[in-house]
Amino acid sequence: KAHIIHDTSIAYNKSIEDHGVWDGIDKLFNRKVKNKSECQLEPTEINDYFVNISLPSSSNEQLSLPTNPFAFKCVFEWKQITECNLLLAWRKIKKKTSTTLDSLNMSPVMLDKCMTSAAFRLRLVNFFNRIIESGNIPSQMKCSRVVPVPKVQNPLTPNDYRPISIQPIMLKLFEKCIIPQLNEYADNNQLFSDCQFGFRKLHSTSHALLTITDF
Repeated sequence: KAHIIHDTSIAYNKSIEDHGVWDGIDKLFNRKVKNKSECQLEPTEINDYFVNISLPSSSNEQLSLPTNPFAFKCVFEWKQITECNLLLAWRKIKKKTSTTLDSLNMSPVMLDKCMTSAAFRLRLVNFFNRIIESGNIPSQMKCSRVVPVPKVQNPLTPNDYRPISIQPIMLKLFEKCIIPQLNEYADNNQLFSDCQFGFRKLHSTSHALLTITDF
C-alpha cells in the first residue's frame, strides 16, 4: 500500500509539472475535456458591446432628497480605522489564496502574505485613514479588471460572454473596514426598511418567507 501511494504521488506531481494543475489532473484521471475554441473577437469589440449594452433611461424623474438631512438622531461621522478593525476585515475576505491579479496587479494571496507584517499593517491603516480624512479614494482603486467569461462552448458574438469584474483587493479590504460603521449608523437611525432582508445582519431569506406567509 505504501508503494502504491508513493508511485501515485510521483505520477501526480509529474503530471502537474508537465501540464499544470488542472490539465495535469485531467491527464492523470483521464477526464474528458471539452475542446476550447480560441476567441476570434477583438477586445475592443467586446468592450464596446458591454459599454453600450445599457440604454439611457427615458424618464426625467429625479429622486427627491430629504428636506432636513439632519433630522436623524445623530450626524454621521467617520471613525478612525484601527489595526484591530483591519484584521477583522481581512478575516472576512474570501478566497485569500487566489492568485488572480486585479487592475493594480495585486492578488489576494500577495496581500495575505503582506498582512503578516506589523509594519505593513500600520502603513495600511494610515493609508485608509488618509482616505477617510481627505474624503477621496485614489482613482487607481476605482478601476476594475473586467474579464469576459464564455457562456457557451463556442462563443462567436460578444453576447456569448459574461463580463466578470475583478475589483482591486485593496478596495475590497477598505470597504470591509468601513461597512460596520455604516451599518451601525443605519441601524441606530432605523434607515433600513423592515422589509429588507438581504445584506443585513441576522436576516435571511427565511425571514422574508415568514413575513410573506404570516402577513
